[in-house]
This record gives sequence, C-alpha cells and structure tokens, in this order.
Amino acid sequence: MQRRSYYFLLFVIALGALAAVGFTKFKTIYGLDIKGGTRLTYQVKLLADQQGKIALPKARAQIISVLLNRASGMAAEPVVAAKGDDQVVVELPGISDINEARRVIGSSARIELYHARNLNSAQDSNRLYDEVRSEDPNTPVVKFRKRGDGKLIEPGTPEYKSVIQGWYLILAGTDLAEAKSQPAGQNSYQPAMEFNNDGTRKMSQWMDRYYGKEEPIAFVMDGRVLSVSPVMKDARITNNAFISGEFSTKYVTSLVSLLNGGSLPAELEELSSSAVSPTIGDAAYGKMVTAGAIAFAIISLYLIGYYAFPGVVALCALCLYTLFTLTALKFIGATFSLAAIAGFILSVGMAVDANILVFERFKEEMRNGRPLMSAMEIG
Repeated sequence: MQRRSYYFLLFVIALGALAAVGFTKFKTIYGLDIKGGTRLTYQVKLLADQQGKIALPKARAQIISVLLNRASGMAAEPVVAAKGDDQVVVELPGISDINEARRVIGSSARIELYHARNLNSAQDSNRLYDEVRSEDPNTPVVKFRKRGDGKLIEPGTPEYKSVIQGWYLILAGTDLAEAKSQPAGQNSYQPAMEFNNDGTRKMSQWMDRYYGKEEPIAFVMDGRVLSVSPVMKDARITNNAFISGEFSTKYVTSLVSLLNGGSLPAELEELSSSAVSPTIGDAAYGKMVTAGAIAFAIISLYLIGYYAFPGVVALCALCLYTLFTLTALKFIGATFSLAAIAGFILSVGMAVDANILVFERFKEEMRNGRPLMSAMEIG
C-alpha cells in the first residue's frame, strides 16, 4: 500500500514537471478584449455556380480554412470561428485598420477572366463603352466611359455591374493553379497566373474562336475590373496570363498572396465590424490578475492556518490543478479573454470549496470517534 502511494507521488511530480515545461513552451492566446484589434462577422452565401454542388456546412469549413491562412498573414494568433448556422467570425489581434482587414479578409480572391465584348477593340470601335484606367498603382480599378454622352461609370454602381454582366466568362478562380509576380520593367512587377487543366482547356477553346481578332480580356475580382487588355494579333494564350498595368510592388505582393491563399466557394456578406481598443482590456486584465493573486494568497493562508498539514496538501493540489488546467488550455489553443479568465478564477474557487467540504466532513468523522484512516475514507 505504502509503495503504491510512493509511485503515485512520483507520478504526480513527473506530471507536474511535464505540465510546467508545457506551460512555458505553449503560447498564450489573448482575446481581443485584452490585446485589442479588429473583429469581423460575415454571413456565408453560396455562389450561383456552386448551388447544388457543395453543401453550406462544407463550404463554410473551406472558407474558415482559407480565411485562417489570410488572417495568419496579417496578425499573430488570429481566431477564425464558425457562428450559428451560416456565419463566420474573424478576430485579428493587434490590427486597427478595419478597411485593410476588410480588403484582405472579405475578398473572394476569385479572379475571373472575361471576354469584354462590349468594350471597343482594335478591330471594332463601334461598341458602347471605352475603358478608363486608374492612375493609382495601389488601388488599380478600371472605370468605363459610355460612348455618346461621355458618362463616366464608377465601380459599385448598378450600371458598372451591368457592363460586366454583358461579358462572357472565360474562366474563374477554381481554374487557377498558381499566382506569382513577374518583372514588368525597371523596379516594377505585375501579377501573373498559371491555369490548371480545366482553365487551360477553357482558355484554349476561347482562343480557337477569337484568335487574331485582338479581343479585350478583362480581369475581375470582387466586382471590380483590375485590368483590360486586348490579346495581341499573333498571340495565343493557353495555360498562363498576366495582368497588365501600373501596379505598386505592395499591391502585386498582396494580390498574389491573396490568390494563392485560395478563392472562396461562397460569397461573404459583412454583417458587422468593430475595432477593439486594448486600453480598457489591459487595465481590466491587470486588475483581474492582481485580484486573483490576492485572493489565492488569502485562501492559501486560510487553508494552512485552519487545517494545518491537510491544508498544505490541499494547497499543493490547488497549485497543480491551476498548472494542469492552464497548460491544457494553452495546448488546445484556447483564447484567454476577460470572460474566460474570470471563469477560470471561478473554477479555482470551486476547487477550494470542494477541498473545504472534504476537510469538514473528515473533521466531523474524527469528532465522532472514527479512526484516522476510516475518517479519511468516509470524508
């Protein structure tokens, strides 16, 4: 019996040492209410061409994986989680620029190549619209000017959407194999793409039909035209293409990273966005930790002063409980928000309460004249 007790004690010590090592090795993930940052909430809506091909839960699982890749490139230890039946919550600790977060996280990253058949071309100048290129290399977007009245059509307007709807979709995001940046002159780069087998087949079919006609191809993402370029008369596009234009290196790098991160199988509709300041969270966190330490010290003194040696044993058990629980939470990647920390402190209090109940029951049995071992067993 005594040997078994020694073995158990050695096991507890070894487990405590292992937990202590794990506690120092695993990272602590703090919630937005402590660290501050940006929180975005989206509703998942299946695209028209995905209806019936993929179930909403599976699409959302794929979206969470893609968004986590994007978020990891923006913030340290981001959180991407499902909410309800069709929502996704993204938390970006330390990120205060909501617009940049929206641009990276909320983008479909679904690049689409269209035959812009209502734009003027070298061989047909009687079509309805002309393209108007952007002069800003950081936000390249093509506008349109209507022939006749000269009206400028801006992105986001119903007429802009109507212009794109008049085009023929050659291939889309799922046909992309890889995106990369390639040199485009001195100190400048442009996004280039490699197509997979399906994309190559679709592009080849379109080229067979329009070879030598110098028809314009438009690159579209999130309802905005990034570039429009005519296919040169003697050129044949099959398994790759590049987006022509004046782009900043930062924009090209961001776009390539976004495309390689994967396109979304569904549309994301933003429901809410908020920037969380770390100031209040830091103050509350400091007060909470201080209050928890003071309460722990008072309880320790009470256990030792009132229960003597059993109190010391209970205190050791309480310290091990705290260590094991914190290590396990860090191991599974739990987020330590203010509410979570408050809940943990409450669980420590409940463990103390359980110890006191056991000790009082033990003392009661001792007062009734039971032997030590019997009182311990019953207590």
